[in-house]
Amino acid sequence: MLSPSWKYSLNYETSWMDRDQLVKATYKAGLSLNRLKAKYGLISPKRAASMEKSILLTLQMVQRIDKLVAWGNENELSHLAPYIDWLNIHPH
Repeated sequence: MLSPSWKYSLNYETSWMDRDQLVKATYKAGLSLNRLKAKYGLISPKRAASMEKSILLTLQMVQRIDKLVAWGNENELSHLAPYIDWLNIHPH
């Protein structure tokens, strides 16, 4: 696994937001957009629920990866690789 999350390959920050904030804002925007699409009938309630679940699972995984990276536990990261790959392949 080259990088446990796209967050770690992100090489961009602004004067107002660091990498962590950019990643969180991206997922928060995704949740908001998903909810708006459902509200206005652009996607079905079932699809919206599936996307919401996927985004929330991904946010949980980002937090878990961050903890493991902070602790330097590379072995545990390798055990998560199949689940991370699954989340990336099945985003909804």
